[in-house]
Amino acid sequence: MKVVGITGGSGTGKSAIASYFEEKYQAYRIDADKIGHQVIKKGMPAYDLIIKNFGSTILDEVGEINRKILGSIVFSDEKKLKLLNSITHPLIISMINHEIEKCILQNQQYSFILIDGALLIETKIYENIDELWVVYVHLEQRIQRLKKRDNLSRKQILQRIEKQMSWEILQQYADRIIDNSGEFIETIIQCDKIAKEFLHF
Repeated sequence: MKVVGITGGSGTGKSAIASYFEEKYQAYRIDADKIGHQVIKKGMPAYDLIIKNFGSTILDEVGEINRKILGSIVFSDEKKLKLLNSITHPLIISMINHEIEKCILQNQQYSFILIDGALLIETKIYENIDELWVVYVHLEQRIQRLKKRDNLSRKQILQRIEKQMSWEILQQYADRIIDNSGEFIETIIQCDKIAKEFLHF
């Protein structure tokens, strides 16, 4: 079974596109960002290491890690972001590999495996997949989407985007590019074209 990664910076709408492939073309979708949220939950291996390195001030009232507080720390300090990634990335990769193996062993009627994640290049996941699809949206549109979605200031959004891989570098890894700047119907037309080429639908 073929394995594809779909990636893009914050606010590009990659998860909406991944959902479309999941529903329309029976892709087995692995949500890497969701796995990233799971690995830092209480009881998971990363939890204690994160508390040890970042302190208990990042915890909410029920003892879970508050991702907004943690995010505000790491996105304003490159060293702390690298430290967090060194804790979480190996666990995320391991869980993704487990999901791939589970899908293949179940041998269900999926057309392909689709890994949906923001850091597929940084974690080297792209090296072990068949294709990498990269979603593009111009910067200002991403800022407006993130303002609406996450209720962050322009400064906070730009801080986060600056810590992510630039479009100039990102596109060099792309086997296919999906432009999600227009109406979603225009994006769907591109997705259907890719499905025909890649899956021979």
